[in-house]
Amino acid sequence: MPITVTEKWDSRPTNGGEQPSVELLFVIDGTDDNLAAHAALLEHAPSEYEDLVLQSTHIERIAEYSWEASARYGMTEAKQAGQSQYSFDTGGGTQHITQSLATIGRYAAPGAVAPDYQGAIGVTSEQVQGVDITVPVFQFSETHYFADVVVTDAYKGALFSLTGTVNAGPFRNFAPGEVLFLGASGSKRGREPWEITY
Repeated sequence: MPITVTEKWDSRPTNGGEQPSVELLFVIDGTDDNLAAHAALLEHAPSEYEDLVLQSTHIERIAEYSWEASARYGMTEAKQAGQSQYSFDTGGGTQHITQSLATIGRYAAPGAVAPDYQGAIGVTSEQVQGVDITVPVFQFSETHYFADVVVTDAYKGALFSLTGTVNAGPFRNFAPGEVLFLGASGSKRGREPWEITY
């Protein structure tokens, strides 16, 4: 049975003013699966409607193979050139080590002598296996908003050239050589400023 999505006759109730919104109302027929019904709604409802963006969706079953659905559109918070956002993560990285810092003790069965592996970790008859340990890793990102005049082809090329390099001078309380630049990603929609995350 094919899934059909039909917009209702009373669709598109609209609110104006400083927080404009509109709601598109649909009937979905042809499935008893809520995931399939929701996927059909997302495929049919546009991501934007008259300068408003899709903010939420809702489906509700009304018969064995029928659903009422809605897609609500509203304003996004306008970004201004010069605004910034910051985030950081201190989640640990891992490092594989094969030598301990010190041997605290060696123990053997009664009547046997414990072998001395000179601090090696995970020794087998064939190899030193070692162990993965958690080490501190500090990662941070900054998102900045720029006017079109700033984000030129030359600027994008400069970001490309700097990817994989470290800071030559002090930067954000880090000494020279401590910060590795992993690159930047940028996007722009309509008349909004460029959004670039470093």
